[in-house]
Amino acid sequence: MKNTHITRAPLFLALIFVMPSASSAEPQTKLEQKTTTYSVGLSATRLIYTPGSTGVSVTINNPNDFPVLAQSEVSPDDGGSRVPFSVTPPLFRLDAGQQSRVRIIMTGDSSPKDRESLNWFCVTGIPPEKGDAWDERKDAKNGSATLDVKVKLRQCIKLFTRPAGLSSTPEAASSELTWYRDAKGVRAMNNSPYFINLKTISVGGKSIDAPDYIAPFSSRIYTVSGGTGPASELKYVVINDLGGDSAQVTARIQ
Repeated sequence: MKNTHITRAPLFLALIFVMPSASSAEPQTKLEQKTTTYSVGLSATRLIYTPGSTGVSVTINNPNDFPVLAQSEVSPDDGGSRVPFSVTPPLFRLDAGQQSRVRIIMTGDSSPKDRESLNWFCVTGIPPEKGDAWDERKDAKNGSATLDVKVKLRQCIKLFTRPAGLSSTPEAASSELTWYRDAKGVRAMNNSPYFINLKTISVGGKSIDAPDYIAPFSSRIYTVSGGTGPASELKYVVINDLGGDSAQVTARIQ
């Protein structure tokens, strides 16, 4: 046992010194970093689903110069795990520069009947891995090593469920918000059954960044830097069902 230990130790040390020598004789390999963002495009910025209909469709396009797998799903706005929707097809190949439609179908109507409800339609573009049969990209050049950083973007748009027979209209509801002065800025009250999607709010010449939406029959506080001051009114613009801008609305602050 003693002789065996003495014999192996010099061998181990020799390997330590020989390996750097061998590697230094090899040609230098150039390390290149390649960051690729994988995403898909959608034909709409929001979807309106009417219960009892045959579904709603949206087009997914692949702007990349290689094929991707398009994976679609509906996610709940409240962070839950289940939604009453299915997407057909949920996963399919989309070639470079091509587009295809998917259909969203309600599988169970548990949404409220007196107001809109909100979920999210999300799509992820999944790129091929090296060695996949459907990977059509060329291999890296010889003599170089590539650090391939892949960034997969999950794109989501609002999916509103709008029951038939709601009072008023989205356009009318958008112009009927009630505004109150608040210690932090202003509070908007939405007394309608619709989601009001605000794009811009301006109070006394001060713009509020990313105002976001107000849920049905609820209010939301928007912070105004430095307070509202003596301003007695504000101006705002709403995003309509088609993703466009409404006419600017001027409202009194109570």
